[in-house]
Amino acid sequence: MSNDSIPLVLDSDDSSSSNLLSCSTDDDNDDVRIVAVVGEGAVSPLKSASWTNVLLHIPYTRVCKPRGDGTKLKWVDENYEMLVFTDNVLESNAALQKELTKALQCLNQCSPVDQVCNYQCLASYESPTLEEFSLCVLQKHNCLDLDAKIPEKPFVPPMVKFQDKILSHEIAEDLFVGWLGNLDWSWRVVAGQNPAYDQFPCQYQLFYRGKAKGSFWHEPVFQVKTLDARSVWRRRKYRVKRGKVAGTFYFSVLDNGVVSNEYWTIVDVSEDFSWGLFHYSGAARVAGQSYTGAVLVSPNGEYPNVTEKERLVLALDR
Repeated sequence: MSNDSIPLVLDSDDSSSSNLLSCSTDDDNDDVRIVAVVGEGAVSPLKSASWTNVLLHIPYTRVCKPRGDGTKLKWVDENYEMLVFTDNVLESNAALQKELTKALQCLNQCSPVDQVCNYQCLASYESPTLEEFSLCVLQKHNCLDLDAKIPEKPFVPPMVKFQDKILSHEIAEDLFVGWLGNLDWSWRVVAGQNPAYDQFPCQYQLFYRGKAKGSFWHEPVFQVKTLDARSVWRRRKYRVKRGKVAGTFYFSVLDNGVVSNEYWTIVDVSEDFSWGLFHYSGAARVAGQSYTGAVLVSPNGEYPNVTEKERLVLALDR
C-alpha cells in the first residue's frame, strides 16, 4: 500500500464534527496509522455516533488517558492503528511545551561541564516532558556523543569496623538505613562537598531495603529554590547494589531522563549514630559530566557535638 492511495485529510459531512484525520504508512511495511484531532463532544461520520462510542464498539479497542487533560482513544487492528484525541489535548501540550522551552533555554546558558548550572536548571524546571526529551535525545540516542566516566580518584577507603565488629555488607546497609523507623528519614544532610547538590537548603536522605530479596534503595528528598522564585520539593530514587568490599556501593538513578551511576563509600559513622560521613564519585555518561562529593549527615541536620571533632577530622582527612 502506498501513501498515494490514502487521503491525507478526511472531513466529516457533519459540520458539527470539527474532525481532522491524517493517515500515513510506515516505509518499511504496510501498517497504516490514522491520527485524528476532534472537537470536544464531536460526533463521527458513522451514523453521527460519538467517537467514544465508535471506538468502544470496534474490536481490539483500547481506551487510555495520556499525560495532560486530553482524552486519547486508540484502536488497533491488523495493519491499522488509529488514535483519536479531543482538541483540549492541544492546550495541555502547549503548556508542557512551554515548560520544556524554559528548561532548554536555561540549559543553553550553561557550560556543558558546569554541573552546578545544569542541575539548577533541571531542578527548577523538571517536568515529564523534559524527562521524555532527555531520555530520547541523550540517553537513548546520545546525540551529543558524550561518554563521561566515574572518576577513579580520589580513592576513599570505607570504614573497617563498627562497634568493635568487622564491617559486613549487612552492617553497612544498616548504617545507611540509620534512623529510619525511629524517624521518618534515615539522615539529614549537615554539609556537603559538591556545590551542585549543596545549593539545596534542606535535604533528607532515605535508605531502605526493598521487598525483593537483596534489593536496596536510596531516596533523597530535597527543597529547591527555583530560578523563578518558587519553593518546591524534589525526589529521586536510586537503585543500590553492594560493592565488592563491605562499605562500598553502586548507585544508579534516572534523573530527568538521564542515567547517573555512582560509587559510594561509607567513610565513618559514629558509634551512637549521631553523625555519618559518606563519599561518592559519579558520572552522567551521556551528559558528559563526571563528579565527586561527600555528605556529612546527622539525625537532625545539626553539626555533630564538639566531642566528636577529633574523630570527624580524621574521617575528613581520608
